[in-house]
Amino acid sequence: MGRPFLRNTFSFLLVSSLLPFISSTSYAANYVEGSFGIAWLASDNSELDSNTYSPYRIHYGHQISHSRFLETGYLGGDNYEDESKDDLEMDMIYIKLKHFYKINDSYAIYAKVGAGAYRYDIENEDKSISKKNGLGLSLSVGYEFTLENDISVGFEYEHFNTARFRSNTLNGNVKYHFM
Repeated sequence: MGRPFLRNTFSFLLVSSLLPFISSTSYAANYVEGSFGIAWLASDNSELDSNTYSPYRIHYGHQISHSRFLETGYLGGDNYEDESKDDLEMDMIYIKLKHFYKINDSYAIYAKVGAGAYRYDIENEDKSISKKNGLGLSLSVGYEFTLENDISVGFEYEHFNTARFRSNTLNGNVKYHFM
């Protein structure tokens, strides 16, 4: 059942969670966003403590009110075979509520709260593999700059807290807005 099964399951869940938003005839603004960043883990578990990895995300956003959006997406990440650390791979699906405050036509700030289901795999120095699943809560703040009417860029800080670890992440974002 390894990683292909997990990725296929996450992909199915993501697509099935997006279908109601994509097929809606709402006048609301929708967008797709991708990001790449760096994350620092802290944990009481020595396998995870002080481990860094590079997460990437893709998610879909749907406007539910004037300044609020619902986002659902996928996060993946790896520490890219850092020889000084155990090999870490992270997968997550999540849903977030985003409150957006537009400063002017070009600049905006936002805050998000959300929840996610994660799975991480760690290959230890002795080649044993540790796999854990769980749920967690996240809190994010960010800044966004509009380049064109349908493209914006920004950065975001996210804190993700679970029973097994805490993660602090800095992301650079690129967003495409559907009108």
